[in-house]
Amino acid sequence: MSFNEDALKTHFGRIWPIHNDAFCELMLVLRRQFGGDLDRMLVLAIIGSRTISRGRIEGMSYDNFNALERPDDEPAPTST
Repeated sequence: MSFNEDALKTHFGRIWPIHNDAFCELMLVLRRQFGGDLDRMLVLAIIGSRTISRGRIEGMSYDNFNALERPDDEPAPTST
């Protein structure tokens, strides 16, 4: 399902609470998994987002990704 900006604005009161609850639950699970160190989780998330940055794996299937059939180019920088 896709939403355009108008649909998101129209259904904001329904979407936001669900999104916020799920995000809070995710943060609690991550905090538990990382022994309370959310900075460590953030560093790993940034490394992952730069390694698999937008556009580098577009159109790739999950099976192709797991089989390491992905571009062998340099990841995006982790700092500016």
